Amino acid sequence: MIAVFLFCQCTAADSLTELRLLCSTASLRYSQSLTAEQISAVTASLQSEANAEDLGVSFWREDSAALSAAATQRLAGCVPVIRFTGNAQDVYGASYLKGSAPKWSGSAQCAVSQPLAWALWGSTDVLGQDVQIALPAGSAPLVLTVCGVFDANRELLLCPADSGTGFPYLEVKGLRRDDPFTQCGLFLQQAGLGQPEQLLLGDQIAALFSACAFLPWCFWGILLLASVRRLLCANTGARRGFDIFCTVLLVAVCAAVLHRLPAWLIPNRWADAAAWKAVIGPIREQWQQWLALAPTGKDIRIKICIAKLICAWHGEAFCFFLMAHALFSAHTFLPTHPRHSRNILTNQGEKGYFVREARN
Repeated sequence: MIAVFLFCQCTAADSLTELRLLCSTASLRYSQSLTAEQISAVTASLQSEANAEDLGVSFWREDSAALSAAATQRLAGCVPVIRFTGNAQDVYGASYLKGSAPKWSGSAQCAVSQPLAWALWGSTDVLGQDVQIALPAGSAPLVLTVCGVFDANRELLLCPADSGTGFPYLEVKGLRRDDPFTQCGLFLQQAGLGQPEQLLLGDQIAALFSACAFLPWCFWGILLLASVRRLLCANTGARRGFDIFCTVLLVAVCAAVLHRLPAWLIPNRWADAAAWKAVIGPIREQWQQWLALAPTGKDIRIKICIAKLICAWHGEAFCFFLMAHALFSAHTFLPTHPRHSRNILTNQGEKGYFVREARN
C-alpha cells in the first residue's frame, strides 16, 4: 500500500512540474489569425510607457507538416509544427534534454521533441542536424538546424517565424494574480485588439493545482494527529494541550494554502452565498474553455497532465482511506480510558495480545 502511495505521489509531482512549465502564462485564443499590423501594434504598446506592468507577449500558431532528415533520409508525416515569435518557453514550456530552446532572432533554428528525434535520427544526440519542412507546392523546403531536444509525449517541432506568418494565439506573461481579467482587458484596449474567443489563465490554474498538492499530505497528517490524540485520551491535560496545538496547526495550514491561491479564487465574504457564486462562476467558465480547446499539441499535453494529477490524487486518497480503516479498526486503537474500558491479557497458543472489553 505504501508503494502504491509513493508511486501516485511521484506521478503527481512529475505531472505538476510539467503543468507549471506548460501553464506559465495567460493564453488568448482568436479564431482568425492576427495581421502583421496588429502584431506590430501590440509590440509598440509593450514598448511604450503605458506598459507599466512590464507585460510580455509571445505569438504562436500550430500547423502540420511533413519533415525529413537529410542525414538519415527518414520521413515523418503530419508532424505538429509550432511557429512562434517571442519567448519559446512561454509558448511551449518544456524540460530540455539536450541543448536549449530556439531564440527568436531570425536564425534558422528549431527544437524537436524526443519522439521526433528518435523517429528521424534514431537518437537524441542530434544537435546541429538539419531537418527539412515541406512547404506548399512551388516553394522550396525550409531547412532548420536542431538546437535543442525537449521532453514530450508526441512528435513535435518548435521553430521561430516572422510576424507575417499570421498568429491566432497569444501568450501574455506578467498579469497580476488579484485581478487578471481587468488587467487583460486594459492590455487589449491599449493594443487595439478585440476580445478573444477564449481567455485561459494558465498560470492561475497551475497555482490552483499547486495549492491542492498539499491535500494528500494533509490526509496523512490528520491520520497521524488522530492516532496521537487517541493515545492521549487517558491524560486530560495533555489532550487539551494537543487540541490547542492541532487548532494552531490547522490555522497555519489554511493560511499557507490561501496564500498560494490567486486572489480572485478567494471569496470576499465567506458567509455570503453571492460571494461564492462570484468565485465559482469564473472557475466553471475556465473549465468549460479548457474542455473546448482546439486539439493543439500544447493543449493536449496540458489535459494529459491534469488527468494524471486527478488520477494520482484519487489513488493517494484511496490508499489513505484503506490505511485509516486498517489502523482504526485494530484493537490497539480502541479507547483506553479507564472509565470506559479495561484491558485483559489473553493468551492464544504462543502469541499474546490485548483484548479490550467495554464495561456496561
